[in-house]
Amino acid sequence: MTFYQAAITVLRSVGRPLHYKKITELAIKSNLLSHIGKTPEITMAARLLREIERSPRESLLIRPRQGVYALRNWPQAEENSVEVLSPETPIETQTSPDASETEVPSEEVSVSSEEVKSSEEPRRRRKRRKRKRRDEGTEGTEQEAAPSIAPLRSDELVLSVEIIKCLREKSIPMDIAEIAEHLSRSYPTVALTPTSILLAIQADNRQRRAQYRRAAVQVDAQGRCSLSEWSLSKVTLKLEARLYDCIRQLRLHAISAISARLAALKPELWLQLMVLLVKQRGLLLEPEAERLELGWLLHGQRSMGLGRASTWVLVCEESSFDFNTLERLQGLLRERDLGAGMVILNGEFEDRLVEDQRLAVEFWDRKLVAKHLCELGMGSSQQVLVAQLPEPAFFDALVEFAGEPG
Repeated sequence: MTFYQAAITVLRSVGRPLHYKKITELAIKSNLLSHIGKTPEITMAARLLREIERSPRESLLIRPRQGVYALRNWPQAEENSVEVLSPETPIETQTSPDASETEVPSEEVSVSSEEVKSSEEPRRRRKRRKRKRRDEGTEGTEQEAAPSIAPLRSDELVLSVEIIKCLREKSIPMDIAEIAEHLSRSYPTVALTPTSILLAIQADNRQRRAQYRRAAVQVDAQGRCSLSEWSLSKVTLKLEARLYDCIRQLRLHAISAISARLAALKPELWLQLMVLLVKQRGLLLEPEAERLELGWLLHGQRSMGLGRASTWVLVCEESSFDFNTLERLQGLLRERDLGAGMVILNGEFEDRLVEDQRLAVEFWDRKLVAKHLCELGMGSSQQVLVAQLPEPAFFDALVEFAGEPG
């Protein structure tokens, strides 16, 4: 079971909102996860956050407050889930989804009241249980998954959010080493160093600047970190948040419009566009496509670390993907002895069909394709809105310079 499915199962069993750390703990205790990995809490937070950002209106999950998740169909859940998009909202990553927007079939997994109570135990007792599970070999290694295409890795995304949260709680500038020490207490199973903190800040700021957004965290020459919002007034931040929300709504509208145009493409044009798209995403494809009953099969290579690995891309001709199609795909993989690859559909996948962890396959539906096209500027044009923000640091430096002896 994926992290997303496990979270839904836990929430249905408990019947109340939970923090993602408690969701992770209960999922591990109930053996819901098909793989755990080295940083399950960070992975859980990244998967749930990505699902909500991917489908804010259709997702089964909502986030009533930061770090806490609930089911959308719970009473009063929808009213309490409104979140204003602010400049510090984490940048949306674009990866292949772990779950689609349709209903996830519930599984009969009971989470007792004692397990819920155990999630409230002191941290020392939880750490002892984690060490015991690790010694017994229950904390398995991460399985090799299909490579995702993302401007910001999920661990950097979650870490940058936690850094911003830490600075807001302290409300004072902090050294990078202090931030690493503070977050290490919240994530005892994750090895956080000042270098990893600095890299996460730099990656997040670089991504924000690429999207013409204000950098969230500033680092001075002495390694002191502060939030850029501290130097701005409440009126400026409120206007800026409105601007970002309008930009986000325009982007969602563009994705919807591109998706509608994709649905009207003929199969041959769909194939040509998908070949161009995956090449833009870094895949090296062979020139000839093999015509199969399922669609067109292309072979190629993709980057894997410092080298390259063989891969394949199946561009489906039909707009639906049912159980029979999945069985034929599994038969094709066994017959051809194919490893990790990608299936692209000009339609929507059912999550219960594509959530099989035994298949190292990325599934791209029409909406995800539209997002990739929008990111690359294919079928859309990027409009740069020039906005002026006050820069108090300029006047602070001016006053300091004027006060120095000539």
